[in-house]
Amino acid sequence: MATNSFTPAHFCSVVKNTFYFNETDLASDSFMMANNFRQCWIQCKSNKFLLLNDDRQFQEEVLSIDQLQTQPECKFHIQYYNDSSLIRKQGRAVMLYVLKDGEKMMACCSEKHDVYSEALDLPKEIKENTHKAVFYMKRLPSTSDKHIFESTLFPSWFLALESDGNDSSLHKLVLSHDGMDESCEFSFSQ
Repeated sequence: MATNSFTPAHFCSVVKNTFYFNETDLASDSFMMANNFRQCWIQCKSNKFLLLNDDRQFQEEVLSIDQLQTQPECKFHIQYYNDSSLIRKQGRAVMLYVLKDGEKMMACCSEKHDVYSEALDLPKEIKENTHKAVFYMKRLPSTSDKHIFESTLFPSWFLALESDGNDSSLHKLVLSHDGMDESCEFSFSQ
């Protein structure tokens, strides 16, 4: 007998009409770093750009071409991951980060459904089917350039922009539950 990934499974016994098999070399759900990645500016619906500010918070801001090209915290890196999960999600598993003071500052989800930056090395393998810094990037079917990012840690929660309580002109990156509106849509510029 073989599992759904064609790995042999060995029969052990029958107890109360239930078949039992010995565990073999079954592969667990995991994410493996892909060879490809993308560098880009992430643009929001309001034509502002996402960046990591001096307080290490992700926010949107109006930026000139000069600012975009001279500030590394404005350019995002999207590292792609291969997903071995048998339950297929729509979209591609990715990690988002910017370089700040020589560190890779990842966009991460907290238990409070906030988004924060954390200095992390890119893992080659994640031996779980969820991670605080892994999102499913999905292209919106109605457009060719708009994407959404669903948290693997919190399914149906999406990266979105929300007004900062201190300054209504500033918007910060948050997780929004089932809130698939324009605040969740992002496009990329090279």
